[in-house]
Amino acid sequence: MAAPAAPAAPTDTPAAAPDPLAGVPALTTYVADDAPDRVAALKLVADSVAQQRQAASRALLSHPANVGAFGLVLAAVAQGLVAWKREWPSAEQ
Repeated sequence: MAAPAAPAAPTDTPAAAPDPLAGVPALTTYVADDAPDRVAALKLVADSVAQQRQAASRALLSHPANVGAFGLVLAAVAQGLVAWKREWPSAEQ
C-alpha cells in the first residue's frame, strides 16, 4: 500500500493589508501660546470629557448590579401596588 499524499501547500499567499495610517500625518505637540490655539484645545478637551461622561453613564446603567437593583426596586413597587389594591373596598359590598 502506498502512503497517502501530503496535502499541497497553498501557492498563493494572502495580499498584505494596506496600512490604515497611510494618509495620517505624524503627531506633533506644541505649547498653545495664542488664543485660537487655546480655544481649540479647550474645545477638544470638552468634547473628550463629554464622550467619557456618555460612556460612563452607559456603563453604569448597564452594569449587572445596577440592573439587579432596579429589578428589586421594581418588584418592591409592584408588591406594594398589589397590596394597596387589596385594601380597596370591593364594589360588591
